Amino acid sequence: MILMIALVLFYKLRISIDGETLCASFGIGIRKKVRLAKVAGCEAIRIRWWYGWGIHLTPHGWLYNVSGFDAVAITLRDGGKFALGTDDAKGLAATIRASGMSSRTQ
Repeated sequence: MILMIALVLFYKLRISIDGETLCASFGIGIRKKVRLAKVAGCEAIRIRWWYGWGIHLTPHGWLYNVSGFDAVAITLRDGGKFALGTDDAKGLAATIRASGMSSRTQ
């Protein structure tokens, strides 16, 4: 039963940029939203295998990941950090920069 619940909650990570907001959502309702205006920087990174999958605290802040070892580390203007796992880390970082950071410091 616990495995089934975990599968429903974490089966997929969808990352989208909707207007001025970056949103990462797992399965059916776990979400991380941040306004692009609050993003100070981002970079493609390679995460360690022992950081695991799911939601974990890492040196890059909270990591939201469902598979693989590529992620985008995001630094917020208030000093907060988190990372989003993705198959295309360089592409996601470039999209975040183009969507809201191009007129701000990177």
